[in-house]
Amino acid sequence: MHEYNQARERLINDTMLDANDIVKSGMYSGYIAGTLDLGSGILFCPPRNVTLNQAMDVAAKHLKNSPEARDKQVIW
Repeated sequence: MHEYNQARERLINDTMLDANDIVKSGMYSGYIAGTLDLGSGILFCPPRNVTLNQAMDVAAKHLKNSPEARDKQVIW
């Protein structure tokens, strides 16, 4: 996810360095959207009006601030 988020950040900042950044960014968006749809009200309770971009920003912040968690697989 960290790699995919980095691709998203490069696209946001207009610093596309890799031809696969668009695909990776889309994978990140899709993963966060799926997690938000699946987990809302079951695994976590986000605010009602949370947007996909806000959820992606929260996930990005966690990835940035917790480098030790980047390579861990989450099993529910």
